[in-house]
Amino acid sequence: TAAILSRVSQSLQSVNPRPKA
Repeated sequence: TAAILSRVSQSLQSVNPRPKA
């Protein structure tokens, strides 16, 4: 579900935060 993808995305960003240009 979208909720799972959203959570995974947040987890990835937590580990490797990408700077917003």
